[in-house]
Amino acid sequence: MNKKIYILISMLFVFLYPSYLKAQVTVEDIIWFGPRTGNGLFPFEIAVDTILDRIYITNLDTWNVSVIKGITNEIIATIPIGENACHLCIDQNTHLIYVTHNNLISVIDGMANLVIDTILLNHNISGIAFNSNNNCIYVTTNPTWSTGNIFVINAEINTVIDTIEIGVSASLIAVNPNTNRIYVTHHSYTNGSVSVIDGATDSVIAVIPVSWFPWGVCVNPNTNRIYVAHTHGGGGYNNVYVINGATNSVIAMIEVHHYLKGISVNTITNRIYTASESYNDICVIDGATNSWVDTVRVGNSPCGVTVNPNTNSIYVTNTKSNNISVIDGTTDSVNTTITTGIRLCDIAINPNINYVYVTSEDYNNIFVIDGATHTISDTIWLDDKPRSICVNPNTNRIYTIQGNRIFSVIDGLTNLVIDTVTIGYISYDVSVNPLTNRIYVTYITHYPDSSNLSVIDGTNNSIITSIEVSSTPYAVSVNPNINYIYVANMWSSSIYTIDGMSDSIIAALAVTSLPYDICVNPKTNHVYVAHYYYNEETNLVSVIDGTNNSVLATLITGTNPHSVCVNPANNRVYVANEGSDDVCVIDGVNNSVLDIVPVGKKPYGVAVNPNNNRIYITCYEGGAIYVLEDNLGIEESPFNPEYYSIVLKENPVKEKAIFHLNLSEDVMVTLRIYDIMGRLVDLLINERRAAGFYEISWIPEVSAGVYFYVIETAQTKKSGKIVLIR
Repeated sequence: MNKKIYILISMLFVFLYPSYLKAQVTVEDIIWFGPRTGNGLFPFEIAVDTILDRIYITNLDTWNVSVIKGITNEIIATIPIGENACHLCIDQNTHLIYVTHNNLISVIDGMANLVIDTILLNHNISGIAFNSNNNCIYVTTNPTWSTGNIFVINAEINTVIDTIEIGVSASLIAVNPNTNRIYVTHHSYTNGSVSVIDGATDSVIAVIPVSWFPWGVCVNPNTNRIYVAHTHGGGGYNNVYVINGATNSVIAMIEVHHYLKGISVNTITNRIYTASESYNDICVIDGATNSWVDTVRVGNSPCGVTVNPNTNSIYVTNTKSNNISVIDGTTDSVNTTITTGIRLCDIAINPNINYVYVTSEDYNNIFVIDGATHTISDTIWLDDKPRSICVNPNTNRIYTIQGNRIFSVIDGLTNLVIDTVTIGYISYDVSVNPLTNRIYVTYITHYPDSSNLSVIDGTNNSIITSIEVSSTPYAVSVNPNINYIYVANMWSSSIYTIDGMSDSIIAALAVTSLPYDICVNPKTNHVYVAHYYYNEETNLVSVIDGTNNSVLATLITGTNPHSVCVNPANNRVYVANEGSDDVCVIDGVNNSVLDIVPVGKKPYGVAVNPNNNRIYITCYEGGAIYVLEDNLGIEESPFNPEYYSIVLKENPVKEKAIFHLNLSEDVMVTLRIYDIMGRLVDLLINERRAAGFYEISWIPEVSAGVYFYVIETAQTKKSGKIVLIR
């Protein structure tokens, strides 16, 4: 295209571009952490189809089933089930999987990974097993704490054909198809037991006493041995009971680690594997000698265990680390770990280097993301679960709360923890003033009960003072331009304003109930408060004038607004709505909702890079970060010449643009170059400069067209067009 025609078209586009630019926020990218098929959180029970070599896991928190291909150890499907997807069993002949959720059983076609039927029962289900001997499903339920029933379901027609009444509560269940015997554990804080049911008559033929609170149960049909894991007890150890199926008697008690959950057997090697939730390991038992022969370290809080005897692979669900440990039965070692899902929490950005920091409570770490490539560049490992996070871009320090009370300081250059400070009893939020290098942490103490704000000197990471605020200070935000700190007190439904110079409370404002998160636009000093709860009264955002401490507006933004942040460059506010799985975009000029952008499951944290108009959303149950682009064009804006003047010496520009800048006072100033879509092209100044004259050059490394310069101080802002020719 002819250069002159190109420039004329570009200029015509700009001149016709409206001054009241509407938000056009789109999803630019998705950074995946969990499986793309769907996040699986709190993996609970597990079973294997030994013929298809597929493993099925129920995920309690996300109400779905993850499907793993055994030969590659990859998740190939995630199947939605329903609330409290919990127990499961498999028909190895038909490849049907039966999954319990509350008082329902979903029937999954394992070939298609689709739910094909649902069976309704009268009571919530506590266990399920399939009997290939008579093609029936046995389901334990508890109408009351002290009574239990077992429903017998014909698998051909998915209908209850019999009910077995048991005088005590029924829990987990296992089947020996060779003898047509069913074994049911009974939880009790006094006398635990195992009932033996004859599958031919559907009647209880024996009750075997064991110790209190038996949990998992499994059967080796080849040896006719039943193994029962005992989940409670003192001294750091529990027993696995070995029952002889021929005599219905306990023939051995094997002492292993404490707090046992799932248990499974390899019928070929005659080895038994049971999960110790307390020790985070798998105890390996030799079925020939009834002895504990090995221990395998796995993930956090292992629960479910299953074995594929054909491949000698053992699969363990780790509920608190949201992954599956795959153990090689030959070496008794973990050969791979499969992530079923991940919880992503808070998020912060260093706009100077375009790096994003994301906390994850599942793995006790912080992910470092390169904002240019949207890839994970590093992982910062911590001792406890990181919660809130913030960044001082001037010092390149990252601050986070570990667990409940450890304030950690991270060097952004090395991504290493360089200091820790213990604060309060439970710490909630952290924010920083980059100009004063002070960090603010909200927390509560236990003895005596009080709510406070700690002020930390970022130079030596020492606590300068603590300011008593109101009940449950759940969030804090800083306006560095005027050195004001705003604290959202959730249970007292108030916003406190603190003067950072005197460290004193200067205002208290009553707001709508349960202020949950807070942010401030340093240019307008407008404060935005997200009110999170489960009714119409609190599903909104309050807009507060921080100068006169008054509520300007309340906006309905979506269900359960969890986090809020503001882009001071374009005066847009972004609200992550955890309940409606979307992000609300607010125009800060007229306090109106401009756009609603759907994102992943349970958006949790939100952060903005004002240099490139990118918004980052963490999805707590979505296993991903959504990167949004706010396609806001740049318009020329009036400014106050009292503070500075700027002149572009020549326009159009060919090889170099020269700006003459006069500053009337010592001021923090930025000078940016944008394209016609509002994307940052270059940052020429971003620092405090003394009063005087400056000549600034821009040597463009972009194609010909129309660009904008935007110069900004705390007092005023000016923008203008640059026509670049080549």
